[in-house]
Amino acid sequence: MKLMYDEEILYKVMTDQVLPNVFKEIYSIPNHLILAVIQKINNVSFNQNCIISINNEGLLFGFMSKLKVDKATDYHFFKFKDMQGIALKNGIFGMKIIIQFKSGTRYQLYASKKSNNNLPNQTENLGYIISVLAAKNLNDMSSKKYSGIKWENRKSSFAYVSTLILALLIPICFINRIKSTLLFTVIVVAVWIVHFILFSALATSSEKRKNKKFTEEYNKIIEKYNESKDDYQLYCDLKSILNHPRTKDAKNAYYLSLSTAASNIGYFNESLDYLDMVEYLEGDILNKAVNQQREDIKTRRYNQNN
Repeated sequence: MKLMYDEEILYKVMTDQVLPNVFKEIYSIPNHLILAVIQKINNVSFNQNCIISINNEGLLFGFMSKLKVDKATDYHFFKFKDMQGIALKNGIFGMKIIIQFKSGTRYQLYASKKSNNNLPNQTENLGYIISVLAAKNLNDMSSKKYSGIKWENRKSSFAYVSTLILALLIPICFINRIKSTLLFTVIVVAVWIVHFILFSALATSSEKRKNKKFTEEYNKIIEKYNESKDDYQLYCDLKSILNHPRTKDAKNAYYLSLSTAASNIGYFNESLDYLDMVEYLEGDILNKAVNQQREDIKTRRYNQNN
């Protein structure tokens, strides 16, 4: 089902649903809103409609519902200080925007250049956003971290497809002995399901092995904190950890813990910076928890300063 968006409704979504939840530093978002699509994250298809606005500090994304044109399901503010490169590719009908973050994450966006009756200011607003992005002079698109992420994704995809083909060869080899087409179909589907379960289990096991040393050190730090309840010591221990996390989930746990520790000792700005390092996925339960923690930190910082 293709959704038809209306600019007036999108501005209302940004004003009523997104901005009230965003920390005060970005309340000064200019009146330049566009509709875009996040096509890929780390070269993996994502296809998420979003509304985007911009100020001198970064890009504000409002993630739109896949079912309703007047509902935002989430938001995220991407700071320019966390970006190392922005590539702008001008097409006939639209603009492709590729953002390379220092963390290694890469976003690929697409925004139509054509205004219409529903989006009368799309062309003008996109031009404004592109001019701000170009003025940032962020030209470094090379990233060993992104290359590593991309290579890992390719290896995983190749391993999945190749092992699935090998698994499906089993029923194919016995196709002459299987008289019933229905039975053959059931066997193929069963093989596919079993392969998926086993592959997922092996992938999970592999992820755990990658983070074994980090997990052991991290768990000792948390156990020590549970006994002492010393927030400053927790902060220092996490900052000086020797075995760093290697996978997304481990990194998210680490940065979330660092953010909590920094917040508990009054380092609110640093705490918010660590929250921004948590890898974002639209609709993820963890992201909703991160957003809630961000609001709590902002409230505590405001109360401390007033």
